[in-house]
Amino acid sequence: MRYSRETWSIDLPEGWEVEETDECIIVFHPDKLGAFQVSSYYKEEGVVSREDLITFAETEDVADVELPHLKGLTQTLPADEDGFILTQWWLSWQSELIFVTYACEESHIEAESADRDALINSLQPIVQ
Repeated sequence: MRYSRETWSIDLPEGWEVEETDECIIVFHPDKLGAFQVSSYYKEEGVVSREDLITFAETEDVADVELPHLKGLTQTLPADEDGFILTQWWLSWQSELIFVTYACEESHIEAESADRDALINSLQPIVQ
């Protein structure tokens, strides 16, 4: 199923659900442990540059990433004290910055890898 916001959309793997908040959407499977959060921001003038993404990320310890429909930066942090791994993407398309996080217990990270990859690779702008 394709879930659409005003300027972007994402394919939901079977069984995954969406919860909307004022700040973002949360994509999760009720029987699994990982969750995506997606939010977007707009630059008033010009396109979002790599430098803008680094500024937003507040770190230079990132890697370039090119997805099927978007490009930007990514970072995976080591497991925290609770055993959760956090992967972050700062993606851009024209004047929009899309910030995505995926958190999952380290012990379950491989079990959700196919769904995680399908979600992030399906994220795309809606061309108006």
